[in-house]
Amino acid sequence: MIPTRCEDAVRLLESREFAPVRYFKRMSVRMDEAPPETPPLRGFSIEAFAVDRDERAVYDAYIESFADHWDFAAPPYEKWVEKTRLPSFDPQWWLLARDPEGAIAGFALGRMREDLLFIEQVGVRRPYRGRGLALALLRRAFEASYRAGQPFVSLGVDAANPSGAYRLYEKAGMTPDHEITIYEKRLEA
Repeated sequence: MIPTRCEDAVRLLESREFAPVRYFKRMSVRMDEAPPETPPLRGFSIEAFAVDRDERAVYDAYIESFADHWDFAAPPYEKWVEKTRLPSFDPQWWLLARDPEGAIAGFALGRMREDLLFIEQVGVRRPYRGRGLALALLRRAFEASYRAGQPFVSLGVDAANPSGAYRLYEKAGMTPDHEITIYEKRLEA
């Protein structure tokens, strides 16, 4: 894994028969003015994560949403839930989309840093895809970040994600500002 624009490293790897297999981008948006209010999605609500209520449901939605992601390995529940127990954890940056029955349909899980809101994961469970949930979650995160005095939001994305995440983030107004490339070398048995 190297920065894509690091020409010396690219030449070195390629001279040793490594080939690029995947590209990951960091995308960001800087809001110079308040973003427009996100219209409600018919049949869905968006709310903040509730500690001691939502852990298992969000974990299950996370596993389901990322199951087809490249190189995904599900972390044990106990390890995953540890992040909700850290002193720096703030549930207001974990946004959940719920269906009419209250089930988690999608999520945007972020953490506020000093210099930006970093969205660690955005996911929508397969039965709910294609309804605008991920875009609504992102826009709601942008609104909340701006209201909190932080106009800069960033996230990382697999540029070849089969869910179309890269295009979604562009639609939300985000642009790439850094790229890394994963290289592999095929070995003969």
